[in-house]
Amino acid sequence: SLVILSLLAFASSTQGRKISFKACESPAGKLIELDLEPCEEEPCTFHKGSNETCKATFVPNELVSSATIEVFGIIGGVQVPFPLKNPNVCENHGVKCPINAGDSATLDLNIYVSNLYPSLKLIIKFELKGGDNKLVFCGEFSAQIKSKADNGKRSIEEGIVVF
Repeated sequence: SLVILSLLAFASSTQGRKISFKACESPAGKLIELDLEPCEEEPCTFHKGSNETCKATFVPNELVSSATIEVFGIIGGVQVPFPLKNPNVCENHGVKCPINAGDSATLDLNIYVSNLYPSLKLIIKFELKGGDNKLVFCGEFSAQIKSKADNGKRSIEEGIVVF
C-alpha cells in the first residue's frame, strides 16, 4: 500500500495546476479552464531555458473550422508577442478541427522560455481567433520569469522589455 500511495503522490505532483485567470468577453466562445505545468504556486514561475506547458479548455459558441493562437507578455502595460513555432490551433496542439458550437476542446501549447528573457513579473495573455480572425476566447494570468539561479534575487517589477 505504501507503493500505491507513493505512485498517487507522484502522479498528482506531475500534473499541471489549474490556475486562476481573467477571461475576456467574447460572443464567439468562452475560456473554461487553464492548466499550467509546472506551476507550484501562483503566480506561476516560468524558468528560463525550459518549456512550459499550458492546456486551455474552451467552448466555442459557433463552428470553428480553423483557428490561430497568439501569446503575449504584458509588461508595464505594453503587450509584447511571444513567438510560437506553430500558431495553427488545428495542427500539433491536440485540437481536432472543425470544433462544433457548444463542444468543449482543449488546446495544448508548449512555450519555450528563452534564456535571453529578463527575470520579471508579467501578465501572460492568450488569444484564440477563428479563421475569420474573430476572437473565440482570450485569457490573462499572472506569471514571473526567472532563471533557476534567481532564487532569492529581486526581479524587475515593471519596465519595457523586448523579447
